[in-house]
Parts: sequence; C-alpha cells; structure tokens
Amino acid sequence: MTTCQFRKSNGETCKRQIADGETRCWQHASGLKQQIKSLARSHSVGFGLGVAGLLATLVFGAPEIYWHYLPSSGERRIACQVETINFGPLYRFFQEPPVYFQRLDTALLVGLTNHLGKPAYLRGYHVAALVGTEWVQFRNADSAAFEPYAFGGMEPADPGSTTPYIGRFDLSENGFDYVMQQRPLNSDEHLELWMFFVSGLSKASPAAISQFKFVFDDDAGEQLSCISPYSVANDKGIVMGIGKGDLNVMPREPKPPNMREEPPH
Repeated sequence: MTTCQFRKSNGETCKRQIADGETRCWQHASGLKQQIKSLARSHSVGFGLGVAGLLATLVFGAPEIYWHYLPSSGERRIACQVETINFGPLYRFFQEPPVYFQRLDTALLVGLTNHLGKPAYLRGYHVAALVGTEWVQFRNADSAAFEPYAFGGMEPADPGSTTPYIGRFDLSENGFDYVMQQRPLNSDEHLELWMFFVSGLSKASPAAISQFKFVFDDDAGEQLSCISPYSVANDKGIVMGIGKGDLNVMPREPKPPNMREEPPH
C-alpha cells in the first residue's frame, strides 16, 4: 500500500496508508461518496464501524460536519482552555466620548497555547458551546481591534444623584481583539485573553455546558480549530484586578446623556 498524498498546512504529507488506485485516505478524500470508498479500501476490517460513524455525523447535522472537517495541523496545533465564562449585561462602546453602545451578554476568558512551531497571527474567530446536546453558536461583538477600552459595563446613578455611569475594561494586555491585532501568539507561548459575544444564554447555562469549540482565522487565510472541555467546578471565576487574566476596570465615568443603543445592522 502507498500513503495519502494530501499535503497539510505545514508542508508535510499525510501518513495514512491507502489502497492501490486511491490518492487520498478517507479523511482527506473529497465528498461523502469518495470518503466511504476510500474508507472501505484502506480499512476493510473496520469498514462497517467507519461508515456507521460517518453516517452518524450526518445525522447530527451539517454544522457538526463543518467543525469536524476543518483544516488541521496534525500534532502541531493551537490548544485552548476556557478559564471562565460570565453571562450578564455587558456593552461595546463606540466613539470617544461614547455615542452608541452594543448590548452583549457573554464574556469568556480563554487560555491559548501555540504548539504550531511558529508564530500564529490569529485574527478572526468563531465560538460555539455544547449546551446539553446542542451546539450554540455565539455571535461576536463588533471587533475592537484598535480600541483596548471599548468594552465594559453600566452602573445606575448613586443614591441622591441622577447621573448613571459607565465602567470600561482595560483590555490592552488581555483582550483578544486588541492584543492579537498588535502581535502574534509566539511559538510555545501561553496567553489568557478575553472575548465578548451575544450568545442568548443565561446565568443558569454554565451548568449545562460541557465543551467549547473555537475556530481561528490567521492572516494567511487558514483556519485553526481547538476544543476546550468545561465544567462549572473548574471555572476560576472573574477577578477584578490587574493580574494575568483579570478584568481591569478603569475609573468610572458619567454616561453621556446622548448615548444610545447602536442601530441594527
């Protein structure tokens, strides 16, 4: 038998054995029909189990196929671990002083480690959570790639006052949008970075979450994926401070009287 001719993103070819007459293994074959054909020829003993698994993937829907067949870097990869997640009212502020705000409901701190053997220039991302048996896709907040103080909260007026406040987060050291725009994630480096979303989930949701899926777009147009297990017992919680991974809340400022919610777009 020969080996699969698929060339991975690191330049190496796949090492799986294939039968004579085939050019790619079952994982890298194009199309469902060709995958089943390649699987049957190269893994005859486990063919029945392999086809059953492939068809089971189809039963659970196209989104799962999207996640499963994303490009992979083999042993060299980005590793991820969700450190904490918070479901509650958060905001993305626009302009200075802020005129508009975007209403958000999810903040997530993820630890990323680069095992690619080279710097990773991560730009865009997509995140989903496995809630019970259903994958819930998060909607990203509007990017703050050049604004380290764009996210925060709002506070009601103090007793005896009519002036509400906004409290911004300083994400210049640990905000994914801003930090990854300024620099790469270097080889073997570990960073803990905050992300913000609209998920539609609530404060009661974490108990039902068991996994998170991440897909990152790098500046070369490739996609890198990783899965993080999650449990409430291991959630480290949000720490307000200036340490690694902490949410650094800046001195609060009066909410501009003309600030309003961003129009739908």
